[in-house]
Amino acid sequence: RTRPAGSYTSSLLDAGVDAVARKVSEEANEVVMAAKDDDFAQRSGAERPTGELAGELADLLYHSLVLCAERGLPPSAVIDERARTRPEGSYTSKLLDAGVDAVARKVSEEANEVVMAAKDDDFAQRSDAKRPADELAGELADLLYHSLVLCAERGLPPSAVIDTLKARHKA
Repeated sequence: RTRPAGSYTSSLLDAGVDAVARKVSEEANEVVMAAKDDDFAQRSGAERPTGELAGELADLLYHSLVLCAERGLPPSAVIDERARTRPEGSYTSKLLDAGVDAVARKVSEEANEVVMAAKDDDFAQRSDAKRPADELAGELADLLYHSLVLCAERGLPPSAVIDTLKARHKA
């Protein structure tokens, strides 16, 4: 792979799957803490640190996409609709109704599953076994989905996360 010398992304990719997977796990924990801070501020009437949550979600998304790149995988309107209408029987509605703690826990759980799938994929690649790439792609999709549900639960447009991501990781 050709990568720009000295860039953060290049350094992270060069460090390998364990380093990238650790970053995904760290960022997921930061998202949980930021979501709880945001929830506390909202309930107590204090100023909401929405920029903090957007930044942490951006970092989680960024590192998840780097993990996709490291493993060779290609990198919300439905969620918004379900947040607005809350159809009965919808998994998204159930998560949103459960509140910030439930959604944030799912983000953390999915991040840990991404770490395990990445390690399984790395082991399979190093041992010339069949790589379970579908498993990693599925876990990353779950992480992205639950991150977007967390955005909806907090009233944070995904565009704020993307804008923060662009500002933090300019080419």
